[in-house]
Amino acid sequence: MSIFHSLFGAGLANSAVLPTLRKLVVRGRPMVLMYHELARDTVDVDAWAVLKESDFLQQVDYLRRHYRIVSLDELMIRPRSEDHSRPSVALTFDDGNVGNFEVLLPLVERLELPVAIFIATGHIESQCLYWFDRIVNALQVRTPIMLDLRQYGLGSYRIGQARGASNWNRIQQLLTDIKQLSTERAVEVASLVEAAVEQSRDAGYGSILPMTVDQAVALGKSPFVTIGAHSHGHPLLTQVSIDDARKSIEKSRELLRAWTGQPIHYFAYPSGAHDDRVVRLIEELGFRAAFTTQERFWNVSDSPFRIPRMGVGRYDTLDQFKLNLIGGVRSLAGELRQGFRKQRDAASAYA
Repeated sequence: MSIFHSLFGAGLANSAVLPTLRKLVVRGRPMVLMYHELARDTVDVDAWAVLKESDFLQQVDYLRRHYRIVSLDELMIRPRSEDHSRPSVALTFDDGNVGNFEVLLPLVERLELPVAIFIATGHIESQCLYWFDRIVNALQVRTPIMLDLRQYGLGSYRIGQARGASNWNRIQQLLTDIKQLSTERAVEVASLVEAAVEQSRDAGYGSILPMTVDQAVALGKSPFVTIGAHSHGHPLLTQVSIDDARKSIEKSRELLRAWTGQPIHYFAYPSGAHDDRVVRLIEELGFRAAFTTQERFWNVSDSPFRIPRMGVGRYDTLDQFKLNLIGGVRSLAGELRQGFRKQRDAASAYA
């Protein structure tokens, strides 16, 4: 984002205009927010998916003042709010890492906060990390390193020059590139990265770890937590056969039912990857709805099996969070034009 966009956005996020923009732009449309993991503020980890506890609490406070935080069941029954000043929003968490139990669950219970947690069961059952979490953990380094992955048809990546968002951008690019490979090749790369950085890995930085089965059981007992499926092995479902996709999804749902005692009505596509055949499979398996990673509002024309979600991460300031809830700085102009057009058309109908 440019300096102009940053300054303009900060001013807008803290101006008296924001409530009017929220009413005009959102127009009662529901939103689903996508989180992954919470960590204590003292945990230092360069990972967009690991949000600081204090940042999450600030976001919840803001949402409760201006939005209606609802469960997925309530959102599906009444998705669109007639009160445009307090549209509905649902909070979802993906993967099923230990912070969902250690940090999120106590907050959920204390604040009586409805959340949904989409759990990929493979790393919980085996207590072995998925390849992408292995790479993120390995790259919490104290000295800069260069990774040469040209043998895999990728590039060279310099990681660890500085801590923070810029370093995460480099890690994220690496992960995005690796996702082009098969799961087997991605696992190979993860092992290569771990070996390459063994001497540079800093034990003082945080790690992403899966929760245990007992912790998943505890989550399922909370009246404020809805458990959803996220596949078993977290594959990109568009890159595997439909039979393998079915087996992964069904195994995830069966394990979650056994662990939590909850009916599993909702599904989140791993990494958001889905196509028509995967969507048909989710419908055939009897899920009520499925969630993507498309960052936009939920429109009435959207299929319940392609519900968009707005991602929230570690490097989002509260100002950025506020603006993302109304479409972000870049898309705001288009939303405003559409909102003014609707108001003009409504007024002309009564002229």
